[in-house]
Amino acid sequence: MGPIEIALIIVSLICIILVVALVVVYNKAGASEEDIEKYISDNKKLYAKVQALNEDLRETEQAEANLNAQFEDLRERYEDVNRVAYTDKLTDLPNYQQFTDIFDGVMSTIRENEKCSISLIRLANYDRITNLSGHVAGDELILDFCSRLKANLTEDDFVARIGPDEFAVISQNFDDIEEFKDRFSLLGQLLRTPFESGGQDIIPTVYMASTLYPTDGKTSQLLSLNVRLALSYAISGGEPKVYFYEEKMANEAMRRMEILAGINRAAADENFTYLCGAQIDLKSGKVSSFEILPAWDSPAYGRLYPKDYLKYAEDTPIAKKIFSQLFAATCGKQQIFNEAGYENVKFIVPCFVNQFIDEEFVKIVYDAIESSDADPNRMLIAVPESVILNNPGATTALMKKIRKLGIRFVLDDFGAVSSSLKTLSRAPFSYIRLSKNLLDGETVIESEKILKSFTELAHSWDLLVIATGVDVKQQEELYRKMRVDLCQGELYNGFMADEVAVQIARVTGSK
Repeated sequence: MGPIEIALIIVSLICIILVVALVVVYNKAGASEEDIEKYISDNKKLYAKVQALNEDLRETEQAEANLNAQFEDLRERYEDVNRVAYTDKLTDLPNYQQFTDIFDGVMSTIRENEKCSISLIRLANYDRITNLSGHVAGDELILDFCSRLKANLTEDDFVARIGPDEFAVISQNFDDIEEFKDRFSLLGQLLRTPFESGGQDIIPTVYMASTLYPTDGKTSQLLSLNVRLALSYAISGGEPKVYFYEEKMANEAMRRMEILAGINRAAADENFTYLCGAQIDLKSGKVSSFEILPAWDSPAYGRLYPKDYLKYAEDTPIAKKIFSQLFAATCGKQQIFNEAGYENVKFIVPCFVNQFIDEEFVKIVYDAIESSDADPNRMLIAVPESVILNNPGATTALMKKIRKLGIRFVLDDFGAVSSSLKTLSRAPFSYIRLSKNLLDGETVIESEKILKSFTELAHSWDLLVIATGVDVKQQEELYRKMRVDLCQGELYNGFMADEVAVQIARVTGSK
């Protein structure tokens, strides 16, 4: 029984006593005057007590109301704290904590004959866009990406944002595994469709991986581990598709960790070997320039080139550190060739994905030029087409800052992805290097048609065209016929040490 109910009972009893007292007074009307006064005095006292009890009752009611208000306030605060603890602030999606709780719950209640899947989706160029264009542009991209993702999931899919650039999806209630794989493959294609931001098209770099219960594991811990392995495999593979877990991915993960550890040590010890790849001017037959590559001699895997190891370092600071050392080493190459009498030979420094990402890249270039005697007018930086397509405005702005030094740019690997001639015409490039994919047509005739049309277009924009992968003399003759300007490949000794490169320059009469 609460305090209010007790108070009401007491008041009722007092009222009854007063009524009884009045009756008694009435019955004793003939009593003495002193007795009457005593009764009146007693009744006044009783009345005062009733008034006091009523006041106590009002105070109790107010206290209860205050307690209720405090309870509601605490409940709302708890809900706010709980929402912050379990919800992503930007997207309002469940966060990593809520995702793991729900995933553990699903795994604890799932029946043996049921199927479910956990999938990871990585928006790999989110950091790069944020660094180049600011957090507002990055947030806008995440919100657009999130909207597209939710619009293409079903009521049987639970989606969460578990990291700045990563989403997770739990899928249930499906029977046909192949149908599920087809659905997620289509989702991957939709997520890779370009976004428009600030009047520019941004091509999202999306990696996707999935693992299935019960074939790939029967616990949340094992499924989480296997889907991580599948995502790492997807990133290193780089193909635009969904990767479903296979046992070979564990071996690849071990290779990835070994290579990352190795190149990290090599970067710390500045222990790369810098090789020269000759580019031959098809008109003169002389060496026009040398591309410099950082090779790493792995004790376990032998000599590896950037295409073999940098794919494992895309999400790490190692890639930028390697570029810094490469650019400084290339500046030093100029002195070697100057002493040999080749003062007009140019040098190309390849930049790879996630190296050309922010103002720090500009600083690396400026510092290397200032601390050496290198002539910046003989330096070129090769920028992959995929880099500039991801964020053309910001990337072009960085290029223009570097261009003030006199350094020129090569649009690298043109044709490996969906190319943009508008981007090509606006960015400050001096050379364009064609991807082998562009020339790998089913027939030579088709390749010739593509190449002839493109070289004419490139020349009209004052661009020199470079063909790579030239291994035999017939390829060189074809490219000369198609008016390609420069060629490089195994026909010209591939990538070589400084002494051999100087000899190649001497043989071709490049002085």
